[in-house]
Amino acid sequence: TAHEHALTERLLAGVAEVAGVRVLGPTTAVERSGAVSVVVEGVHPHDVGQYLDHQGIAVRVGHHCAQPVHRRFGATASTRASVYLYTTAEEVDRFSASLAEVRAVLDRDPPPMAYYPWITTRRSTATVCARPPARRSAGRALSTTRCAVTRSPCGCP
Repeated sequence: TAHEHALTERLLAGVAEVAGVRVLGPTTAVERSGAVSVVVEGVHPHDVGQYLDHQGIAVRVGHHCAQPVHRRFGATASTRASVYLYTTAEEVDRFSASLAEVRAVLDRDPPPMAYYPWITTRRSTATVCARPPARRSAGRALSTTRCAVTRSPCGCP
């Protein structure tokens, strides 16, 4: 449809402005559908998807049953955004803006733990959680679990 085509053009234009992001396939909306796959240099597609999910943006990540295409473009996987009849221009702009933030937030070593509350820190053996810090109470010892945001001990079991 004309709406889908216009949004695809807008999506491609927005992605083209983001440094370190490469579109897989045609970079114009002439010969493509409303699905656009991108690779963010230095950040794994699953991490991109997780960050965008935290921003309220739904995307698909992986090889999308197109491993030969990914090999052709030198990528192991990608992040795919799609537009359709119900997609708005504001949603496309929000995707482009959030995609621009991804490298600044996640292309670090180690990555900020606030976006990975389910994994263990690299520098210690303490498990990381996203719960608020625990308060000391009589007879209760604090656990070795640390809050992802404040890095202080929390009350997780």
